[in-house]
Amino acid sequence: MSANDVDRALAAPRDEVGPKLCALLEDQWFDRKSIRIQAKDLAQHLVAFANAEGGVIVLGLSDGRVEGLKASAGRLNDFQQTAIDHTVPPVRARVDQTASRSEIREPCGGCGTDRPR
Repeated sequence: MSANDVDRALAAPRDEVGPKLCALLEDQWFDRKSIRIQAKDLAQHLVAFANAEGGVIVLGLSDGRVEGLKASAGRLNDFQQTAIDHTVPPVRARVDQTASRSEIREPCGGCGTDRPR
């Protein structure tokens, strides 16, 4: 799988994004996480991507199904703040959200000498 496969899945029509992302294999550049994950637990995955080459983490997918974000709408800010609140030094991450997905991208994995922990 390549980053292009993830980008194609994310660019699909809204109702196809979740199933396409569920069909992709997870690897060092792509990971799926349940919406039930705690923000502090998500931080370790952000750090892993930052210490490597970056990648995409998609929230709201678990066990081959789309969970969505509606049930945890009140926690979206916690997820958006994860890189700032739970990593030292803060991981530079970009958060994108649509009605069908929330993804956290780490665009600068391995940048600089201060690696997050």
